Amino acid sequence: MRTLTLLTLSGLMQAAAPPKGPRYTAALGKADDRIEQVVGKAGPIFRITSKSGIGSIVLTRTEGPPPSQVTFDLIGLRTLEGLTLTDGPQKMSASLPRGAPRAAFWFDKAGKPTRDPKATALTLTLTKKPGRPIVEVVAAYAPGIAPSARCTLAWVNEYRR
Repeated sequence: MRTLTLLTLSGLMQAAAPPKGPRYTAALGKADDRIEQVVGKAGPIFRITSKSGIGSIVLTRTEGPPPSQVTFDLIGLRTLEGLTLTDGPQKMSASLPRGAPRAAFWFDKAGKPTRDPKATALTLTLTKKPGRPIVEVVAAYAPGIAPSARCTLAWVNEYRR
């Protein structure tokens, strides 16, 4: 006679653990826009679907340590003529020119543009995803620099002329 042994693996029986890392509340500027937050290796990723191509989001970190990087995937955009990131008192602007696949901008602790690598506190990288209407915005903070608990991102895909 055969005996069947059933092993219960506790790891398989437990509910999924909540995502690790900081948690945020988000307030989108337009009711049509949608957001999804996922946990990335370097920090949170906010996937924002922008119906009109013009919008904003206010993020407030409610718990957890500040990340060294925050990524925004702006879905539905083919270009990004205007972007403003407000982090505490600093207000930084960037853009991805029409047809350009990528642009990078460096800012010092005061939020002023810089080309000095030693003075760089924040790097904003804007990348057009090939073949898809997505512009990825990565805000990477230098070691020892942390984003404030509240930040605002505003975008304009293209100015109407």
